[in-house]
Amino acid sequence: MDSMMKAGYSEGIIVYSNKQGDCAYTILMERDASLMYDPQNLDPQFQKNGLIVWFAFQPLRIPNRCEKAIPVNISAIKVRE
Repeated sequence: MDSMMKAGYSEGIIVYSNKQGDCAYTILMERDASLMYDPQNLDPQFQKNGLIVWFAFQPLRIPNRCEKAIPVNISAIKVRE
C-alpha cells in the first residue's frame, strides 16, 4: 500500500449514479469520503459500481459536469486486491 501511494496513486471506490444531474461514474476517495472525482476518461472495464481501485490523476480546468465531483483525467488505474 505505501509503495502505491509513494508512486502517486490514491485509493478510491468507483460509484455509479443514474440520478438526474449526477455524473454517471465518480471515484470516491477512500481516505476522505467528502471528496469525489469525475474521471473524464474512465475506461469501460472500470465502470463497475463498488470497484475498489488505485488511481493516479491530474485535475482538469474545465467546468464540472456534476456538482458533487471534481473533473480529472486518469493517468493510471488498477484494481486493488
